[in-house]
Amino acid sequence: MADIARILRDRMGERAAKAPTRELPVWLTRALATVNPELRLLKHQLGRNLDATSAKAETLLGWKARPIDETIADTANSLLAHGIGT
Repeated sequence: MADIARILRDRMGERAAKAPTRELPVWLTRALATVNPELRLLKHQLGRNLDATSAKAETLLGWKARPIDETIADTANSLLAHGIGT
């Protein structure tokens, strides 16, 4: 998440001023998940490596993923344009 915040701040400047720069430790997130329903939904993903690649789609379909920095910034701009996250 810190990487995403860095990308947003680099690409969007002042519009990303509220992007968080710190992460909660896994142990604290697990503890908070006992009382917070939104965190409870993510509890099973904590501490797991969720990296994925587009290698299979590139090989089988000839598809090429967009650069991650561009994708994150475009998604944030779209959300802001629709009044989400203001």
